[in-house]
Amino acid sequence: MMYRCLILFICLVPFFCVTNTSAGTGDTNTNAGTADSLKTVQQADSVFRSLELNGVTITGHKRQIIQRGDTTIVDATTIKVPEGAYLDDLVKRIPGLFYDRRNGRITFQGKLISGINLNGETFLGGDMKRGLESLTAEVVAKIKIYDKKSEVERITGVSDGSRNYILDVQTKAAFNGSILLSARAGYGNHGKKDYQFSGSSFNSNGENYFLSASSSNRYVTTDYPDNISRNGGLNMVKKFGSKITLNSSIFLNQYKNGNETSRYNEQYLATRNIYSISDGTNVSDSKGVNGWLSLKYDIDKRTFLNVQGSLSYNKGTNTTVSRDATFSSRPEVDYSDPFAGFDALPDSIRLNASSMEGSYYSRSLNYNVNVDITRRLNEKGTALNFGVNLSGNDGKNDNTSLSTTTYYRLKNALGTDSLLVRNLRQFNPTNNSTASASLSLTQPLNKRLRLQMAYSLQYSRESNEKNTYAPVDFVDSLSNHSRSNSLYHRFSMRMDYTDDMWTVNGGINIQPRRRSLNQKTGLMQADSTLNTIEYSSDFNVVWRRNNHNLNFSYNGNSNPPDLASLMALTDNSNPLYITKGNPQLKQSYTQTFSLSYNNAVWGLSASTSYRNELNSRATAVTYDPETGGRVSMPVNINGNWGIDGQIDYQKNVRAFNFSASVSGMQNHNVALTGDGASAEPRRSMTVDNTVNSSLRAAWQPSWGSFELSAAWYYNHSHNDLQNSNIYTRNYDFRLNAFADIPGGLQLKTDVGYTFRNGTNITPGEDDELMWNAGLSWRFLHKRRAELSFYWADILNSRKSYMRFSSATGFTEQHSRQIGSFFLISLKYKLNISAKK
Repeated sequence: MMYRCLILFICLVPFFCVTNTSAGTGDTNTNAGTADSLKTVQQADSVFRSLELNGVTITGHKRQIIQRGDTTIVDATTIKVPEGAYLDDLVKRIPGLFYDRRNGRITFQGKLISGINLNGETFLGGDMKRGLESLTAEVVAKIKIYDKKSEVERITGVSDGSRNYILDVQTKAAFNGSILLSARAGYGNHGKKDYQFSGSSFNSNGENYFLSASSSNRYVTTDYPDNISRNGGLNMVKKFGSKITLNSSIFLNQYKNGNETSRYNEQYLATRNIYSISDGTNVSDSKGVNGWLSLKYDIDKRTFLNVQGSLSYNKGTNTTVSRDATFSSRPEVDYSDPFAGFDALPDSIRLNASSMEGSYYSRSLNYNVNVDITRRLNEKGTALNFGVNLSGNDGKNDNTSLSTTTYYRLKNALGTDSLLVRNLRQFNPTNNSTASASLSLTQPLNKRLRLQMAYSLQYSRESNEKNTYAPVDFVDSLSNHSRSNSLYHRFSMRMDYTDDMWTVNGGINIQPRRRSLNQKTGLMQADSTLNTIEYSSDFNVVWRRNNHNLNFSYNGNSNPPDLASLMALTDNSNPLYITKGNPQLKQSYTQTFSLSYNNAVWGLSASTSYRNELNSRATAVTYDPETGGRVSMPVNINGNWGIDGQIDYQKNVRAFNFSASVSGMQNHNVALTGDGASAEPRRSMTVDNTVNSSLRAAWQPSWGSFELSAAWYYNHSHNDLQNSNIYTRNYDFRLNAFADIPGGLQLKTDVGYTFRNGTNITPGEDDELMWNAGLSWRFLHKRRAELSFYWADILNSRKSYMRFSSATGFTEQHSRQIGSFFLISLKYKLNISAKK
C-alpha cells in the first residue's frame, strides 16, 4: 500500500507544480507551459501503464461533529461503544450531550432535548427514556440535533416561538429494511433480573415498526428487594404513498419501587435557625397504559390536515412509614441514620416529633386531541389555519393516614408533653377539562418576510374536592372543595424573516382572561371573580456565516396567581403545616435573555443567559417557636434573578478525542420568614454560586476504547439572615474502557472515584470508589449469541447523598443503596436482511 501511494505522489506532484507555474506566467509562456504540462502528464501516464495497480486507498479521518445551519450533526461511526450497547451509551460519549438516567433528561450545550426521532419521524411517541434504551448503537449512522418545527410552522414558514430540540437518529443503510430481533435473559444476586425482547424494522424514509417487552431491575440500586420495572409496547410509522403518514404507539407499564431515605434540614429564620431530621420508607406500585396517535394528510398541494391524540390511564398505590423531629439547635446525630441517637438528645433543644403511617391509592385518566387544517391560498404562500383542541383529566385519590405528634414545649393538664393523634381518611376526586379553537392568517410580505395574525378562544373548567373522615365520620373542618371556570381570548401577532445569513422571528400575545372560583376550606366559604390581562413576547435572532452561528433570544411572560391562592381562607388540616390565602397577590412577570455561539469546525460552543422575575410569588413562612409548626402565605416579592454561562470545546486528532467544558451560575432567591420573635416576617435572601468543569480524553483504537474524565463541582450558598454559609466541593475521576479479545471475548470496565468536602460532611460520607466490570463472549453463527457476566460495585461502596438549597433553607438527603451485585445474561440476536 505504501509504494502505491508513493508512486501516485511522485506522479502527481510535477503536474501540480507545472500547473501552478503556468498560472503565474504571462501570455508568452502559456503555450510552452501547456506543452510541458502535457509532456509531464504523458510521462506520468506511461509510468502508470508500466505498473499493474490494484487500486489506491486514501485514508482520512472523519470529523465527529459538523454544523449545517442550525443543525448539529454527529457522525456516530466515529464513536466506539461496547458490543450490544444501546443509544444511551452512545449519547453519553458525545461531547456536549449529557444524559441523566435517573430522570430521563438529555441536555445538549445547556439546551433541553424534548424527544427522539427516527429518520425524521417521531419515535415511540417522543418517549425519551424508552427511545434511548430501545435502539442499539450499532444501527446508528448519524445523530442530528436541531429545533424541530411543528407541521403548522413548516407549512406557514412562521415560528411559534417555542423551542423543540430533538435527537434525530439516522440509521445505517445496511440495516434499513431489515428485521432485527433480539432476546435477553439475565439473573443475579439480590433478586436482580433482566428479561428483554425486541423486534424492529425501519427505512430511511422514516417508516418503522418497533415491538418490545421487558422486565428488569438491573439499573435500580435502592435497597428494596421487590423493585421491578415491566413494560411492553408497539410503535408504528406507516406512509401511504406521499400524502399520508400515520404514527402511533401504545405501551403498557408497571413500576414497583421502594426507597429508604433520611434527611437533614436547616431552616433560616429571622432571629435564629431551626433544624429537623426525618427518615422513612416509601413503596410505590403503579400500572398504566399510554397511547399516542398522529396523522399527517397532504390533501392536495395546498391543503394539509394534522391530527394528534393521546390517551393514558394510570393507577397506583403508595405506602409510607416515616418519622421526623424538629429542634431549636443543631442535633448531633448521624444524618444517614438520624434516629439512632434520638433518645440521647437533650430535651432542651426538642420542639416536636411525629410519626406517620399512610397508604395512598390514585387513579387518573388523561386525554388530549388536537386537529388543525392549513390551506395555502395562493402561490405566494398566504395561508389560513384553523385548529381545535380538547383535553381533560379525571382522577381520584383515596388516602388513609395515622399520625402521632408530640409537642415538647406545650404541656397538657397533667404537666406532660402534649400529644396529638390523628386517624384520617381523605377522598379527593378531580375533574378538569379544556376546549379551545384558534384561527390564524399568514401573509408573505416578500420572499423572505412573513407576517402572521392569530386569535384563539379557550374555556376551561376545574373541580377539586378533599373529603376528610376520622376514621369514618365526616370532618367538615378538615375538608374543602373548589370549582373554577376560566375563559380567555388570545390575540397574537408574529413575524419571520429568513435569508442566507439571518433568521429573525418574534411575536407578542395579549390575553384577556376571566376566572371565577367557588371555594370552601374548613368552615369558611368564598366566591371570587377575577379579570386579568396577560402578556407574553419572544424575539429570536440567528446569524450564520461560514461555520459561525450566533443566536440571541428573549422571552417574557406574565403569570397571574391561581385563584386558590387569592382566597383569604385557612387550611389547617395539618397542624404543623397551616396555609393561608392572600387576596393582594399580583401578576408576576418573568423574562429571560440568552446568547449562544458555536463553531463546529473549531469544536467550540458558548452560551450565557440572564433571568429575572418581577413580583415573584414566594411564600412567607412564620414558625411557632413553641410547637415548631409553620404558617405559610403566598406573597409577591422582588429580587429573584439568575445568570449562567457555559463554554464547551472538543477536538479530534486521529484516534484521539479531547473535550473540555466549564460552566457557572449565580442565583438569587428571596423569601420572607419569621419565628414569632419578630413582628413581621423578614426578607431572606440566599445567593447560590455554582461552578462546574470537566475534562475528557478518549483513545479509540480499532480493537477497543479508553476514556479518562475528570470533573470538579463547587457550590457555595450564603443566606443573609444569620450570615449562614454552606459550601460543597465534589471531585470526580473516571475511567471507561473496553477491549475486544480474540475468540469473540470482550472485556469492559469502568472505575469512578468521587471525593467531596464542605459544610457538615463527615468522614465516611466524603468519598466513594465505584468499580464495575463485565466480560462477554459472542459465539454461534455470525456471533449471534452472547453470554455475559456483569459485576456492579465490586468494592461494595455505593453511596447516595444529595444537597440542595433554597431561599429559606438547606437540605441534605441520603438514600440507602443495595451495594455490590452481579448479573449473568444470555442474549441472542437475529438480523433478517432485506437484501436477497
